[in-house]
This record gives sequence, structure tokens and C-alpha cells, in this order.
Amino acid sequence: MTGVLRVSFLALCGVLAAAGCSSENPPATNNGGNGGNGAGASGGTGGSGAEPGTGGTGGDPGTGGSDGGTGGSSGSTGGTGGGNTDFSPQCDLSLTVAGEEIAKGVVCAPEDPQLCWRKCGPQGSGWKSETCSGGVYAEGDCVFPPDGDYACFKLPEPGALHAECPTDPALMPQASEDCTVPECNPCNVDGQYKTSSAEVKVGWCVCQPPNNAGTRTWTCASGTAWPCPLGNGC
Repeated sequence: MTGVLRVSFLALCGVLAAAGCSSENPPATNNGGNGGNGAGASGGTGGSGAEPGTGGTGGDPGTGGSDGGTGGSSGSTGGTGGGNTDFSPQCDLSLTVAGEEIAKGVVCAPEDPQLCWRKCGPQGSGWKSETCSGGVYAEGDCVFPPDGDYACFKLPEPGALHAECPTDPALMPQASEDCTVPECNPCNVDGQYKTSSAEVKVGWCVCQPPNNAGTRTWTCASGTAWPCPLGNGC
């Protein structure tokens, strides 16, 4: 009987040992993964083309981090310099419905252009607005594009007129009349000039380059419609 119990006890211990249930043994751990199906290690933080992360033992390599973020968009294109104005439409390209040229004091109707621009200043270097207001056109000041070249209109120092500028009031420069003074030399007589209609005004004239016929004439403007020194570039 003792022999039978001994055999049975040994057989029971063998079964328990095979089951690994001894309290002294930690739970079995499979350090080899599941035949290559183990989860790979997570990739590194995205940089500039980061290298793939290394997978766990027996696992596939983890996917590398994404490339570094794309840089911000470039700055917007700067605006046009100097606050340029679009001087359009031009008054001389249309007439009023009554057939009149658009100008200061001319009667205007709702069907007429409500705003247009006319050339002004020496050699037409500036622009003035004509605005239909109260049934007539009101005229704005002569303004000059800030990117214009007005060096030719630079005023001389007092008493330093070009030697060929007239000094006799009877020979006062008159707009649209012939002249021979070298270009870029503002002239007047006692601070005055004559308009094309012979009206005497305070301002200046320059003898402009020859036209298609080879004729040179005065181009004039009052002091408030002269680009220098009230305007830019001189």
C-alpha cells in the first residue's frame, strides 16, 4: 500500500510540475515575440527625414517619424510704392451728353461721367480731378504721381534764372508760344507768366522739347500746380 501511495504522489507532482504552477516560479514570459508578429517600437519624433525606429525583438521595424513640417508661406507681395493713384478715366476721352468738353464749371448730368481726370502742371506732368457736384463740374488740386521724374522742373535759386530767360515784361513767357531757352530751365518775369489766353498769373514756364514739327513752345503752370517745391522729386 505504501508503494502505491508513493507512486501516486510522484505522478501527481509530475503533473503539477508540468503545469508550472509552483508559487516560486513567475508566470511564463515569451521573450521571443509571436513568431515575428510582435509590435514594432514606435518611430522617433518627426524631424527632417527621421530614421525608422527599431522594432521589438522578433517584430517588424517601426515606421520612422514623418519629415519636418513645411515652412510657412512666403510673405505677401508688397504694395505699390508711394500710394500711386489710378488717374482714370481721362476727361478728354469723353464729352458730356450736351456735347461739352469736361472742365471746371461745365454743366453735368447724372448720365455724364461723375469723376474724371485732366492733365495739369508743366508738360502735363500732373493730374486734377473733375467731379460732377451740384450739376456742375468742380475741379480738384493738381497732384503729381510720387514716382514721377520732376528734376527738369527744379526751381532756381532767387536771382539765378538762366541767362536766356526773358526779363522784359513785354517778353514774358506765355504758354504755347515759341521759345528757345535751353530745356529744364524754369523762367518767369517778376515771378509771373502768361496763360495761353494772355492772362497773367504767378508761376513758371519751361521751354519744352521740340514737337513733331520741330517747334519748341513754353509750357507753364501756376505755383500751386508746379511739382517743385510743392511736389515730389525736385
